[in-house]
Amino acid sequence: MDSNIFIKALELGALKTQGVFYSDFDEKILRNGKINVSSHAEYNFRLWLVENFTNEQLDTETQKSVFLHASKRILVVGKIDDVYFNRIHLVFAFPFFLKGGSTKDYVNYLLLKESKEQASRARKRANFSIFIACSLLIFNIIIFFLSDKPAQPPFDVKIIQDSAKTSMMEKEIRALKKNIKEMKIEIVKNKTEKVKK
Repeated sequence: MDSNIFIKALELGALKTQGVFYSDFDEKILRNGKINVSSHAEYNFRLWLVENFTNEQLDTETQKSVFLHASKRILVVGKIDDVYFNRIHLVFAFPFFLKGGSTKDYVNYLLLKESKEQASRARKRANFSIFIACSLLIFNIIIFFLSDKPAQPPFDVKIIQDSAKTSMMEKEIRALKKNIKEMKIEIVKNKTEKVKK
């Protein structure tokens, strides 16, 4: 649960769909020992409660104003009249139900809280990734400066010629040219003989 009394009240209202009695709010939120709530703060809580929860005894604006006036006289001013005291306890005898708009606000709060947590996790992962990348870059720079031999470019190509193989190939090429010339001469002779016949 959150430490904010209003968020706690919204959570309690969302969890208890059968309604929440004021004694539950009082016990679990206002007087739980962890939060010290003054009488003014409790009065403000009741103002907020009337706006965000419904109660059978608080259907009309008049009933709401009488309840709030009684709460103010008892909590803030310190005067306890039987009429006001009875009115407050009558309201407290019925459960409070979370209003639709307040439910939506609570769901939005939960979504915002989840988004913040996800953003925080994503930021931590991104920072870790950046740290790893920088570490690798620094490691590569250190290795470069600590290596003994300078780096040689990969495009330095040396061509080695074998003169014996080259001369053999030239002889074969000359022999092929000579054979082709002889074949051409024979073809011409054959054509001329055919023409004469």
